[in-house]
Amino acid sequence: MNYKFSFSTFAEIEGLGFFSTTLKCTHPVMNKKEVRAESVKMSTVKFRPSIEFKRYVAGKMELERADKRFFPDKPKAMGDMAAREKSMMDFLEANICITRAEYSRLVHVTARRASRDLQTFIDSGVIRKRGAGRSVVYVKV
Repeated sequence: MNYKFSFSTFAEIEGLGFFSTTLKCTHPVMNKKEVRAESVKMSTVKFRPSIEFKRYVAGKMELERADKRFFPDKPKAMGDMAAREKSMMDFLEANICITRAEYSRLVHVTARRASRDLQTFIDSGVIRKRGAGRSVVYVKV
């Protein structure tokens, strides 16, 4: 009989909260002694904020629900590239960062056009990309 093992670890960062990770063995094994480091992969990372962190953040940010249906029809792009850059820079003056979806809504362009615009701004040195995958944000240089 083969078994799949998973392991969980917890860590507290004082004042911030708790992180937990789950590690899983990538192939079935008969017992725990057969598990090797190269066959263990990270499965999930979860975060539970502390009460102090929740109170600190509650007074500093406003949350807003975004409509998932950004544009029912193909959007009409807002002005030329310079106008879109100015709108983005105005947004970045008021906010720390911008996501591709926020930029897309801000200047009324499709997700593909937004990605191309943002890459152009990165290449010209106007903004920097931070993060990876679904966690990418863009910040002023």
